[in-house]
Amino acid sequence: MVLWFNGENNSVVATSLDEILAGSGTVAASIVGRQVKVLSPTGETNYGLCVCVANYQRNGTDVALLRNPAGFFIEVPSAQVEAA
Repeated sequence: MVLWFNGENNSVVATSLDEILAGSGTVAASIVGRQVKVLSPTGETNYGLCVCVANYQRNGTDVALLRNPAGFFIEVPSAQVEAA
């Protein structure tokens, strides 16, 4: 069950929600707040250099939340980014 801001209940199947947990501290220390580039797929240049604004764990995988130069946010597995 999810309680929305207006106090109404909504039946949402629990398995359709992602559990977001703290990411790996060592990964976060190496990329959060820094310019990063996306490594996969190989040669990916559409995103340009992004700024990593957060690192967290979603479904057991470290994920980086990146802000691209146009101001849009993308989510990429942390293993697929490196500090530029």
